[in-house]
Amino acid sequence: MQALVKHSPGKPAARQAERKKPGNNNLPDGVDQKLWRRVFISTYMQYVATTPNPWEVPIKLGCEKMQVIWDAIFPNIPYAVTSTSTVYSIVRVSYATDQQQY
Repeated sequence: MQALVKHSPGKPAARQAERKKPGNNNLPDGVDQKLWRRVFISTYMQYVATTPNPWEVPIKLGCEKMQVIWDAIFPNIPYAVTSTSTVYSIVRVSYATDQQQY
């Protein structure tokens, strides 16, 4: 008698990576969640709305603007916003979610 064994392939790497996207719990220590959501993200979104094409803000420019906003809102929490940083990733996900609504 032959045993039936179902082999299921592992999840694709892309899906595993999606689950590891940073969230608000990955922000630097000391970040006030209310300030983050209500002020930081909304201020960046207000900036984006003033650009010629709000759907395509260049990465470098987005990082520069986020850094200015960060330094103004969280002056006592040193942080460098880069294209691979947690802050940039979270804001981009928020921004992409907003884009899908329109």
